[in-house]
Amino acid sequence: MKEMGYKRQLDGLRAICFLGVFLFHTDSIRFWWGAYGVHVFFALSGFLITKILLTHENSVPTGDLIKSFYIRRFLRIFPAYYMILILLLIFASVPYMTSIFFYVYNIKLFLLSLAGKAGEVALHWNEWGMHFWSLSVEEQFYIIYPILFLYLAKKYRAQFFVLSILLSILVTTAFKFAASTTYYGYLPFVCGEYILWGCFLAYLEHHGKLSKIPRDRMFYYCILAFVVYCYLRDPPRYTYSRSFITIFPGFEQTITAVLFALLIWSLWHADSDPVAKALAWGPLAYFGKISYGLYLIHPFMWNLFDIVKAKWEVLNGVPVFLGRLSLTVFFAVLSWHFFENPINKMKVKVPYGFFRNNLSRQDS
Repeated sequence: MKEMGYKRQLDGLRAICFLGVFLFHTDSIRFWWGAYGVHVFFALSGFLITKILLTHENSVPTGDLIKSFYIRRFLRIFPAYYMILILLLIFASVPYMTSIFFYVYNIKLFLLSLAGKAGEVALHWNEWGMHFWSLSVEEQFYIIYPILFLYLAKKYRAQFFVLSILLSILVTTAFKFAASTTYYGYLPFVCGEYILWGCFLAYLEHHGKLSKIPRDRMFYYCILAFVVYCYLRDPPRYTYSRSFITIFPGFEQTITAVLFALLIWSLWHADSDPVAKALAWGPLAYFGKISYGLYLIHPFMWNLFDIVKAKWEVLNGVPVFLGRLSLTVFFAVLSWHFFENPINKMKVKVPYGFFRNNLSRQDS
């Protein structure tokens, strides 16, 4: 059966994105651009999941493909996620745990901000596990999208992506006018545009619609365009600031979403490019491989490092940034090697086509 193959440079990209998020959480004013690391993760998820579905849909029955997909996602995501929640229940006091448990924390945070509690949430961002909002968005996508995509008639898929993206732009614009100080960016109808553009480019490539785009240098064009965008944009605060784009406010998000999707698409094909080789460098790719664990635990290292430093005076000379990052890496490495990876390896027992092959063996 045809497989997609492993693109080591994408793990390097994951590592860079996590570092951006970590820097943003260290100093949200100075490193405001680091928050876009989450949005790159969104676009990457959309791109890869769509490629997986398209790769296998003609060789595996739809129902079996969906079941295999869910089981494999379960093995990769749920164990580490719920292990962290159990540890938080034992050692910390995180509010709204029910919303986090059921992957609706993004909606809960939006409702809290709608009630005027955005400042309180932002003040306790690390203690309350505010970063779980993005994992809620991804899980909502993993649950709904495969069914929607695979059971939709193939002739309507392009229209589905176009209409969904347009709807996201309209919803984003409406919220910018009506509720600009809320966490509306956490809603799947808004930030989902990043995922949709990743999905759309994977779909277009599969059907040969991107052949005229010069993908060899597209990575560099995207990076240059993003740097220019960041230079022109006013640094955001905890409330959404006005952009230099004033003609159509919802279009601001579309610019970065398209850039990230194009960047990922070009990297997918750039195995021999110098930048791709740099991203595929062993240590960087390794940190990308464990980036899920890094992202899961990193906010809780803020308080943990303070506790550890208070007990061991020898650590007083260690820079706070380095101490937090070191603890994050230490626990993520342990999690990967002794918990996540052993479970993740079980995916080989549930390949795409597993249910069809098992049924064939039983019939014979």
